[in-house]
Amino acid sequence: MSGEIPTFDCGTILAGWFPPDIPIDGGGDDNGGPPEPPDFEDKEGEKVDCCCFIGTPEEPDITTIIMGMEGGWTQFYRQVIPMVCEYCATGSDTDTDSLIQSLEDAGWEGVEMVCPPPPPNCSCGSEECPDCVITATKSGTGQPPAGSWHGGGPQESEGAGGGSGDYVPGAECNFNSDCSEDQTCIDHECFPRWDGSPGFPDYGTSELVITTNCTEDCQDYILDPGTWPFADSDWEIGTYSYGPPWWQLTRDNGQNTAGPMNDGNQYAWVVNVDFENGKITFPSISGFFTPTILTPYFLNLHMEVIHNGTSTLYGYGSGNDPIIIPIVHQTAFTAGTGGQGRVGTLGERTVSQTSNPTQGKGLANSGSLGESLPKNRTSKVRIPSFRGLVKAGAALFNTERKGTRETIASLKEKRVVNLNDPKLKREYQKKRPTGFIDSDIALSQQFSNSMVPNTRGFNELFKDEIDINISYLLKNGNKLQNWDNKYLNGITVGALLNSLRPEVLEMFRKIINEDGIPLSDKQIFGIVGSRILDGSLNKLDLTVYEKIAAKHEKRKVTLIRSTDHNINQKAALSILEDSWVPLDPSGEGRAGAQEMMQNWKVFSTDINKYIPIRINGKERKYYVADDNTFIERSTLSIEDGDYYKYYSDGIEHRIYCKSEKDHAFIASTGARQKALSLLGGETARTISASTDASADVEFNYSLSSPRQNYYVLSAVLSSLETTPAKGSYLLKESKITYQLMDTSTASGLSGVNDYIKYKLPWRAYTVGDDDRLLDYLEHTGKIEIKQQDILFDAPKTNKRTPLLVRQVPWYIIIWPTNRQENLLFNPKSEIISWEPSGLVTREQKFYPTLDPILSNSKSSKFITQLYDGSVTPNVYGNHPPYSRRSYLLSGAYLYENGYKVRGEVGSAQKLAPTRTKTTFRKIKEIITELNNNYLIDDEGLGYGLNTFDVISRLGLTEYAKYRAFESYALLDPLMRNGLIAGVKVYDPIRNAGKLAIKKTRLLQRKSTATTDNYPPVKSMSSGYIVVPPTTVPNSNAFGEVPSAGERGTRRSPRTL
Repeated sequence: MSGEIPTFDCGTILAGWFPPDIPIDGGGDDNGGPPEPPDFEDKEGEKVDCCCFIGTPEEPDITTIIMGMEGGWTQFYRQVIPMVCEYCATGSDTDTDSLIQSLEDAGWEGVEMVCPPPPPNCSCGSEECPDCVITATKSGTGQPPAGSWHGGGPQESEGAGGGSGDYVPGAECNFNSDCSEDQTCIDHECFPRWDGSPGFPDYGTSELVITTNCTEDCQDYILDPGTWPFADSDWEIGTYSYGPPWWQLTRDNGQNTAGPMNDGNQYAWVVNVDFENGKITFPSISGFFTPTILTPYFLNLHMEVIHNGTSTLYGYGSGNDPIIIPIVHQTAFTAGTGGQGRVGTLGERTVSQTSNPTQGKGLANSGSLGESLPKNRTSKVRIPSFRGLVKAGAALFNTERKGTRETIASLKEKRVVNLNDPKLKREYQKKRPTGFIDSDIALSQQFSNSMVPNTRGFNELFKDEIDINISYLLKNGNKLQNWDNKYLNGITVGALLNSLRPEVLEMFRKIINEDGIPLSDKQIFGIVGSRILDGSLNKLDLTVYEKIAAKHEKRKVTLIRSTDHNINQKAALSILEDSWVPLDPSGEGRAGAQEMMQNWKVFSTDINKYIPIRINGKERKYYVADDNTFIERSTLSIEDGDYYKYYSDGIEHRIYCKSEKDHAFIASTGARQKALSLLGGETARTISASTDASADVEFNYSLSSPRQNYYVLSAVLSSLETTPAKGSYLLKESKITYQLMDTSTASGLSGVNDYIKYKLPWRAYTVGDDDRLLDYLEHTGKIEIKQQDILFDAPKTNKRTPLLVRQVPWYIIIWPTNRQENLLFNPKSEIISWEPSGLVTREQKFYPTLDPILSNSKSSKFITQLYDGSVTPNVYGNHPPYSRRSYLLSGAYLYENGYKVRGEVGSAQKLAPTRTKTTFRKIKEIITELNNNYLIDDEGLGYGLNTFDVISRLGLTEYAKYRAFESYALLDPLMRNGLIAGVKVYDPIRNAGKLAIKKTRLLQRKSTATTDNYPPVKSMSSGYIVVPPTTVPNSNAFGEVPSAGERGTRRSPRTL
């Protein structure tokens, strides 16, 4: 029962709390909110006659932006609704719900009404009450709507904000037309217009000489302008209206005019321009030009420069002259037919030189200025002692060969040696490309990228020609047969992007993350490339992404971070301020929202929660800790609703907390992500789970036991730790543990619903069924979450300073699924630490889902919101009509349909999906099997296997998953050092070991051996399999490659 709390006389003790001589006051009323505790010195309190009410809406302001280059239009709706101060007894709010509903029915999106917290009292008829503001947007193509809502509003066709692309209602300016004629709009502020001319950069008249088709690494080419007019801080390089600067390669078509080459634009991705000084760096180029083309070339720089809002264009096909730099191109010959180009420096010009006059003869004919190349032979690296270097180098290859002897002799004569000398590198790589490692069983680190006809299908995804490495994996990935490692090395982001159909790549680029940034190339690779590597590309459903892209296409504003930290910080705070929601329920205009905010819980120290106690006429504050216990009495805690509950004479009484929530706010998901990104923070929440290494969860997890339909975990408040994060001083990182709750029994589920009913916020996380993170959770019953928030380090009692709070969920739901449409980026947890005698920790980063259904804040798919005020009281014990509580429905559709097996959709219990072994688990089984079945070499390096003994027993996809997804950088060194059964794994050094000539460290099969479950499937570079020995000593042999085995079928090789 709520109501006035009596004063305790001297000698009365409230059990376990205050001394016997402390009178207590506080209380509540029946109106559904946490009231001010009454002062027992003045029981009447202060009389309030007038209150703020929502008044009559003003006419809306609608601005229409015509997207000139992009096409289409966007409208921004802003309507002010003043609050008026009227008698509390007779005043009433204007119905805004119907207005908001009518806007949504008219097609406006993101309709939101924000009302600042009104003062606790006001003078009737005064203007002390703040205004409410309704905002919304609408986008489309064709003619913008007219005749409704102010005739469609004023129209603008230039970039908003002076080219920044965003529209800020109420700003000083959004368009140049908002400023006077002699001003321009920059970052929504009016500045004097600049009428000057930037001029042209001066790169001189001498041609830049570049050498291509290098078979060895070439040094960078650096072009330095004599004049660069854009060094002043007032200049900036435009990246929005016309795109970023780009290069076009052109050549003389025989009529002294430049025409574009089909592959010229590729060069835009490899050159690097420092726009502070104009220096252009050309990294090593391999296979770019066609060797037979002997005509002159030019590099055309297209760019936009902006000074005080005035744009100047160079190129872009708009009639403006690009910046043209002549090139002399010469083609290096492959070994045996010509010399290798080498870079030297002559003054401020970077040029190419040949290895020697004889080998460079062919180069002079491949460019118009080739015959006049200088012979600069300056070396750059000084070696203290060269004798040891020569001896070590000679040991790598046969010194009896004439070419090698001459090379070493010439190097001995030099006092300064450049270890990047192409001759030296070519000799080393030609003789021993794998160094000291046995080349017969070494895993190649080389690869090449070329396009081949697409004969592998997936025509809706890939071009008619795809990268050769992708083609190889699509053909051989899911088969247990011989495979070539070099094709794995070539599965890169660039190879994938070059293979995707243009319309598919464009579709992916339309998808926008919650932080306002489009999908990165790495994210696109995560969607497609990861599925190529793990063999699940056939499960990729492009229609899921097409729907998301269509939804996101309406978002016309893309966020581009500034290079100036102060600008990013200002923008971040502006985004937060524009969308934050008052934490105080009385600050919300709509009754339903008020009830929701009553359930929103925050950590006590964020808003200085305390219980006011009056002691001998003086008020004393008893503060509450973040775990909801009293700092001075940790055995007592507050309830949901921020009150302390006690009983007197069998009657429940409540003392409500006071706090600074009247000027505290929370941020929406989108605003929070954008602000964190701008401040350089981590936008992901990281889930980690740890288990004892001795538990062997990585090797013993079940392959068939069905997952639960969902897992509910509650926050362990006492585990919370918050520390400053890297980057901005506004960033704080919180770490908190969550404990698994029982949902398998009726009583357990009832306890869950009792716990969550008055708790917001919460979060749901989607985890793949075959992820070991779920096995760790099932084994330990707990996980840990890290997240970053934006907090002000300022006194919390200053009412003029807004308080942002940590938005840590009070409980979480983990939803296992194997449906690929629910796992958009094919995410996988990774092991981040392994202490053989301690803990093993896995973690995974989670970002807000891009699925428009799962990300809908109004969705009840995970948690249902019940509105039953007449039956169930709200968090304060009252029964308002909009009372809201959370409820977990165990049989919800989402939980019963998280899996798909052979086309059937259902729950894990119904469909019983099976899981696979990780490659790491298979490697453990391989090493264990070899250790149990064979005598292993212990000579020289010690007891252990060759890497090839292990890797040759894996299939291509198995090895690909190990390298790409299974913490290879962490686990491989541990495995090599004897993590599995104390058996070390060594790189196969040439001629090391008793049976080095047999390419294995397996000496003899034991008489007690069982059947080999992992026979070798990968051949040596010679094309033969290393056949393991029999029980007869020295019986190792080489054999034919076994025929292909589909998906898990392993076949033993046949001895030659």
